[in-house]
Amino acid sequence: MVPSTHPMFNTPPTPISQKIGFPLIVQRPVDQQIRGPAADNPHATWLMIDPRSGFAPPEWQKDVGNVLVARADKSPLDIKTLAAITDYISDILDAFGDGPGVAQKYYNKQRQEKYMADHFEMQEDFSAF
Repeated sequence: MVPSTHPMFNTPPTPISQKIGFPLIVQRPVDQQIRGPAADNPHATWLMIDPRSGFAPPEWQKDVGNVLVARADKSPLDIKTLAAITDYISDILDAFGDGPGVAQKYYNKQRQEKYMADHFEMQEDFSAF
């Protein structure tokens, strides 16, 4: 868990996380030296996409490496919730391939909450095996 006094909380939430109603802050560690294929982090890139274009800024498309992710409201964020959010954003990225404006239907907090509930239920059912 990121301490509530961490300087990352001085930065705004990512645009896509704000758009879906689950504001997250993403930050790279300052001293990170990792580069090349080992630094690929598509989930972090997805968290940084522009909700209008579906593209992340260039600096978030290559050599991303490890990142810190926290809820903007400083409440706890567990890995299952973060996984559900990145899966939801993955669906948004797929919608960009379906034509202009299709992704807009995902920018709805109720839709995101239903997706999360379904995702958690699916994960619980899967863990029973």
